[in-house]
Amino acid sequence: MTKISISTLILFMILICCNLKAWSSQKVDRHVIERIEKTKKEALLKLYLDIFLASKDLSNAYYVAKIGCKRFPHESYWWKRLADICTWTNRPREAMNIYLRLYKITKKEEYKKKAFNLSVLCNRFDIAKDILEMDLKMGLFPELKDLVYIYEQSGYLFELIRILERRYGSTGSLAVLKILVRLYWSYGMVNKAIKAMEELEQKRPLSSKEALLFSEMLYSQRRYEDSLAILKRYIKRATKKDVEFWQTLSDLAWAEGDYLAAIKASSMLYKTKKARAIDYERLYLFYYSNNRFDLTLKYSIEGYKKYKKPYFFFAFLNTAILLKKWDMIIREIGKLREKELMGFAKDPHFIATQALVFIKTGNMEKGKRLLQCALRKGFNLEVLSYYLHILLETRNIKEIKDVIKGYERYTKDYNELIIPFVSCHLLLQDGRNALRLINLVPIKSYSNMLLKADILSLMGKEEEANKIRFSLWRRMKKRLKREEKIIRNKEFLENFLRVAIHFEASPTLRRYMELGKRILDKNRYMNILISYLLYIGARQEAEFLIKRRHYPADPWVRLSLCLWKHDKYETERILRSHGDILPIRDRIEGLKRVGRIGEAMAQIFKGLDRNQYDSALWDQSRELVSRYKTQIITDSHYLKRGGYKEILNKSSIRTQKRGFFIKLTNRAESKISEDKETIQDSPSFIDETRLSITKAHGRQIWTGYIGMLDSLRTNPIFGIKWQGNMPHNTSLSVEVAYNKRADDTLFLYIGGMKRCINIQTSKPLMPRIFTTINSHYNRYYSQDNRYLGYGLGEYLELLYMLRLGYPDVGIRLYLQHETYDEKKGGKGVIEKISPYIENPILPESFNQMGFGIILGYQNKESISKKWKPFLKLDTSINDETGHGLSIEGGISAPILLGHDNLNIGINYIRGFRGTEDTYYNLYIKWRFGVD
Repeated sequence: MTKISISTLILFMILICCNLKAWSSQKVDRHVIERIEKTKKEALLKLYLDIFLASKDLSNAYYVAKIGCKRFPHESYWWKRLADICTWTNRPREAMNIYLRLYKITKKEEYKKKAFNLSVLCNRFDIAKDILEMDLKMGLFPELKDLVYIYEQSGYLFELIRILERRYGSTGSLAVLKILVRLYWSYGMVNKAIKAMEELEQKRPLSSKEALLFSEMLYSQRRYEDSLAILKRYIKRATKKDVEFWQTLSDLAWAEGDYLAAIKASSMLYKTKKARAIDYERLYLFYYSNNRFDLTLKYSIEGYKKYKKPYFFFAFLNTAILLKKWDMIIREIGKLREKELMGFAKDPHFIATQALVFIKTGNMEKGKRLLQCALRKGFNLEVLSYYLHILLETRNIKEIKDVIKGYERYTKDYNELIIPFVSCHLLLQDGRNALRLINLVPIKSYSNMLLKADILSLMGKEEEANKIRFSLWRRMKKRLKREEKIIRNKEFLENFLRVAIHFEASPTLRRYMELGKRILDKNRYMNILISYLLYIGARQEAEFLIKRRHYPADPWVRLSLCLWKHDKYETERILRSHGDILPIRDRIEGLKRVGRIGEAMAQIFKGLDRNQYDSALWDQSRELVSRYKTQIITDSHYLKRGGYKEILNKSSIRTQKRGFFIKLTNRAESKISEDKETIQDSPSFIDETRLSITKAHGRQIWTGYIGMLDSLRTNPIFGIKWQGNMPHNTSLSVEVAYNKRADDTLFLYIGGMKRCINIQTSKPLMPRIFTTINSHYNRYYSQDNRYLGYGLGEYLELLYMLRLGYPDVGIRLYLQHETYDEKKGGKGVIEKISPYIENPILPESFNQMGFGIILGYQNKESISKKWKPFLKLDTSINDETGHGLSIEGGISAPILLGHDNLNIGINYIRGFRGTEDTYYNLYIKWRFGVD
């Protein structure tokens, strides 16, 4: 150490004493500084420095240290002291440079570390990077976090990635791999990021945050399914605090249609009170579609209270309406603040909902007035739609007619109104206007196709209606094959059942109905079931179900059952309370049953004006005319049977008095010619007059008749007939007759008669298949009462109607067996007309089978505005006479529209009545009703 002289030391002490005050204030006298600068001895400078540091005079210490570094630049002491003082006096940049110089001088790591820390502090990331590169060049790998931070801050990203890739390649460090994943993703190297993440997942399971990041990477590449799969795979590693994980899972799963996963995520957010508005919306929609309406109510009202979004409140209202929670609606509306209530009051849907609540809580008029008031203020589509919905539900006919008159014109501008107005016209049984409207819109949806079929059916276009139903049934069956689960969709199932009842086989239909019972609302299911039972004629079963299940049957159902039971009192009550909305045909039948014949006729003409193609209405018109109006029938025939020809003129008049139907009939036959080889000496004129009285009582009709037959002899005629409707849509008739005209053979037709018992029953096996069974026992007599023998016969017919309404098309198959036993001996007066003594009077016993086709035949006597041709064709095989043939054809036409029917036809039969006779009949018949 350099020695300091005594004089120098004394001088130094004097300076200290003289300047103590200045030093204490950290101010250096200029003269002192000059003396220090002139000092050349290092020891003395160090002494100065120590004194300043001891007195905490960092400013002067800084100057002394600067002088020392300048005088002795290779001495690390001065640089270290200056660096420390710079650090203490907040000169980090200068300190950083000094530490770098110290590192170059001493190569000590501590100086490099301090320089690195200060470079970071001073944001001199370029210097920090240079320091790190020094380590890398020496084979030393710095702290990973420092390396990444410095290189990112200095902008040398790709150089950093190369360093980390080399590091990962040599060490396989998971920490390095995680940083590489982040860097790749952050700087757009998505494919590398995905590959690195896959490698990371192979080494260990991902955390929830890593899974979320991986999902985002895959999503950015539009690998949506893989993105969702990652989140679902690590769902168990996510905690309640991983809000972003659950939000992303909910969003992605909902978009991909994985609603269960989405709802699980949204439910977790709900439980942790982190649910967004969209989460409440998803919870509402999911549980609504799954019929969990209790949860739907919960999430919709809570969503509204939390986020104040109006659609949540409307969602709550819709669900509460569905559940008929009227009190709950009133309560929640009452909780709204005045500002909220005023805002909602401007919304038509809210007005409509309020109206419905009023209606359902017994304030029907208040609810309707609310809607009517809103409409008076100006047209609003939603208010009108809701008003129509309420009117259709309440079935207020007057108001429906008013709304049609006032607002139907808006259907030109708003297609949404067309179907509601179609339903209004359908409710009013106005097929013409309903069809006009529904033809304005494309018929694509299942429900609209069914609606059009119902309209066509109402109008009498049954075939067109069934064609639509059948087409829809096949279309829905094909969809069922593609999408088996669609059958559990309520709307699809309801529409499918409505068409399946017409075409589905019974075992399959039963299975679908059971499914409907589990899935559909009770009333909707019961409506379909009751409709089906009535369609197949199972009215007794329908009535039993209605009573057992307390089903509030629609008026048309109750009327149908009343007509079946002949309950006049209940029929009258239903007609008075629901007259205008009842099916037109049942309405007319009901009016007829309760004796309101004039109203029935008025309804027929009104119905025909709206549904002009309804042949059933024409039939009802014909029946009313024939049964309840005074009626005149006259017909003329040219007949040829075997070798016998005649002109037949028949006339009758029928009227009603005090519930009894009185009919007087006269049949006059004039012989034209006879073949002496077949018959001889037949009378020139045959006359038969009969008076009948008919009385209907409930399900029964009683008819009694008396008359006189004048041919070879004059004989009285009388008989009684009972007709009744039995259970299961079965009808039965029994007739007992005395001296009734017989026509089994030509001899019996001219000179015979029979005393007989005839029993006949008929029943529809299916809606289009009908069966008729007839059994009869006849005892044959000559007209001078000589017993001729007896006959016993059975007849069975199956009729399948391919088409109902005009032109009706049917195929029939029949079997017939007749047994005859002719008494030997005299034949009475018949012997007079028989050219041979031993000529048989009764036919031979026979068995016969036949097949036939009818075209328009069942409507040949219906009142119509059009000319209607008809045809009936039969062919048969008889074990006695061989092949038989029957053809009848003609045309039916009106003369006075709506009041009469004219038939002109011809009939040819080979093998008439099981005999070898050939039969011709050319006829003209006119039926006329008188008011």
